[in-house]
Amino acid sequence: MVYYYNNCVNIYFFCLCKCWFSGKYEKKIIFDFTFLYKYYSTIKNRKLRNNDPLFWLQYATCCTEDGNFDMAEQFFKTARGCARSGWNHFQIDNREAIFLIKKSLVLEDYSTALPLLKKAIKLINKGFSEKMSDRIRKIIRPAALYADFWEQYYEDILANNAEKKSFTNAIFRAVKYIDDLPDVERSHPEIETIKLKLLALKCLYEE
Repeated sequence: MVYYYNNCVNIYFFCLCKCWFSGKYEKKIIFDFTFLYKYYSTIKNRKLRNNDPLFWLQYATCCTEDGNFDMAEQFFKTARGCARSGWNHFQIDNREAIFLIKKSLVLEDYSTALPLLKKAIKLINKGFSEKMSDRIRKIIRPAALYADFWEQYYEDILANNAEKKSFTNAIFRAVKYIDDLPDVERSHPEIETIKLKLLALKCLYEE
């Protein structure tokens, strides 16, 4: 009992750290995922867990944060398989978009990374059509990773006009989503930061 209690405390602390720290500060946190893997592995075959899409989504998110992309991909598939008919896939789509772009960044091969980006863009754009005012920041958050993709693969993007146009359209779509938000949401520091990161990619849309 004490073992599970301590693990729950650590998971809660991890969630708090993710909320408190972002950007460059987040990278200063050295987090050991071993206990999380052990925790999820211990309970994954329990009746209330093995058919729960949110459980597998949490497991996939943990693997994504740890850079264990093969396991993450497997658990995203399991989460979708467990999702009941009529179940809203937004949370899976949102976290999988982040997974896809993060995975693309470690491949260091544009031809392999590009299909992952395109799939992520589809999921992100799908999220823009969701009418959920309580999840606005979560909806736009994956689009912030466009800047990271650009930083790593900008030479390849600029070398192909069709891909440059496609990537530019994805950025414009994200910026338009932000511009269409109510003032109170649009002025949120996180959303303003994401918009600035996207608009900073001027060479993509300058003629």
